[in-house]
Amino acid sequence: MKVLITGSSGQLGKAVVEVFFKDGMDVYPVPRSRVDITDRNMVDGIIKAYLPDVVINCSAFTDVDLCEREIDRAFNVNAIGAKNLALASRKYDTHLIHISTDYVFDGKKDSPYIEFDRPNPINIYGKSKLEGENFVKTFSQKFTIVRTSWLYGDGNNFVKKIVERARQEKVIKVVDDQFGSPTYTYDLAEA
Repeated sequence: MKVLITGSSGQLGKAVVEVFFKDGMDVYPVPRSRVDITDRNMVDGIIKAYLPDVVINCSAFTDVDLCEREIDRAFNVNAIGAKNLALASRKYDTHLIHISTDYVFDGKKDSPYIEFDRPNPINIYGKSKLEGENFVKTFSQKFTIVRTSWLYGDGNNFVKKIVERARQEKVIKVVDDQFGSPTYTYDLAEA
């Protein structure tokens, strides 16, 4: 099976590339430095060049606070980028696996969210990712949307920051109004 992975230099992308290589698949890692997913022609060209069976979109602008200040960038990467991948995937009959987030929900539910719960994002990051999901649903014929949360692995992430702070300080302060499921990038890649 031929698999093209966007965002292959990111935290999740690296894990997906490593796991898929190990499993003997034909893997085509595509880092942001090589393909700008916000450029429709570039996306079309790379998918046409490799004609993969599956495209896994690990590209994302995930800095929640920065998304609030760089709104255009957030929507370009998280929504328009997903749209471009969806259009090219449909054109070349490729299955698109789109990585999304729990931030598409408002966090007010008392129990864990499931795929049938109504999204209601409360920040730009969540809104941009939900728009990306909607583009994937609209423009792809074969797709899977994976909503994940609290990723940790190789790279910068919340879990790593907390561990570093705990080593340096006797007492650390963290938010106490968020609930989530820390997800190890290699576990998600294996799934």
